[in-house]
Amino acid sequence: MTVLAITGASGFLGRTVLDLALANLRLDHVIATDRVSTGISHPRLSEIVGDLSDPAISGAASDADIVVHLAATLGAAAEADPLAARHVNLDATLDLMAACRPGTRFVYASSLAVLGATSSERAPTMVYGAQKAMAEIAIETATRRGEIDGISLRPGGIVARRGLDAALRSAFLSQVFWAVHDGKDITLPVSPKAATWLCSAINVATNFMHAALAQRLGPVRSLTLPMLRCEFAELVTGLHKAFPDSASQVDFAPDADIMRIFGQAQHLDFSDSLAAGFKPDNGLDSLIHDAMSQGSRT
Repeated sequence: MTVLAITGASGFLGRTVLDLALANLRLDHVIATDRVSTGISHPRLSEIVGDLSDPAISGAASDADIVVHLAATLGAAAEADPLAARHVNLDATLDLMAACRPGTRFVYASSLAVLGATSSERAPTMVYGAQKAMAEIAIETATRRGEIDGISLRPGGIVARRGLDAALRSAFLSQVFWAVHDGKDITLPVSPKAATWLCSAINVATNFMHAALAQRLGPVRSLTLPMLRCEFAELVTGLHKAFPDSASQVDFAPDADIMRIFGQAQHLDFSDSLAAGFKPDNGLDSLIHDAMSQGSRT
């Protein structure tokens, strides 16, 4: 019997991973955990509603053959309260790993925030990225010691969730999709020639399920997932191509801090992740289609 447990299962990415897990008959049972219910009823699904400190979630990790750990405190919230974020992003991750049986496949949602602004190496500049980097190192160490069979995956900008809180600094990456779709005007805090790395939720979820179920993962256990590099002018053109009747006007008003974090698309090397069987979206048109199809559920 193969049991998979997912933390953060009610989130945007978590719901997509959960859908794929329930559709995969190689999994006999799925345990979904989050602070709110997924609202899904399925004969192979059980739920634990609570935060990561709940002993029942550690128990789920102990029972599972595979753990997909998605729950996190994100960037702006981590900057505002680093200690509270540490309890979620680092302490709870270490506790979850410790609860696992030896050899448990442990798939961790890391982030491009662990990398430097102009580098593909670990050089975080924000609290969130630093905490994710620490967790990556812990997972690599535990895997070398045979305590778990772990891997950390770094997705880029996962688009396009509808209704994101505007206080989230990366929200504009998804908001521009829906503005063009809905025919609404929007001003982006980047320049037209600024570039970013993008991926659809279904593509990222598919890669996470590959990590969960692949027989072998290869020697590199902290991987940047393959993504599409896209200039914002190119993205806007692609969106108007997808929604040709849209009257949306997209303007640009670059903000230096946003440009630094989200507009540089530093060089990334995907050779290790491609060799391990991970895949990018199949071009910008496909990404837009898949991102809008998935985002409309939320």
